Amino acid sequence: MFDCHGRACGSSNQWANQVFHESGLYGLDDQQRYTALKQKVPQGVDYYALYTTQKGNRKVYLHLEHLQGMTQHIGQ
Repeated sequence: MFDCHGRACGSSNQWANQVFHESGLYGLDDQQRYTALKQKVPQGVDYYALYTTQKGNRKVYLHLEHLQGMTQHIGQ
């Protein structure tokens, strides 16, 4: 559905604090990636949001959100 990497994703601070409300995800803008995926399942559609970032101390963090069995499509 959607994918971005590095500065093309915008500000890591914004993803961490305004989108996911997880300040611990704040990292280097050029070391982040966001991917949104959807998967058809018998109950409807599952959506996945994956966000990874690397901090200045080289630790990598992953945030995953999974919406299960949606009967209405997101983004339509």
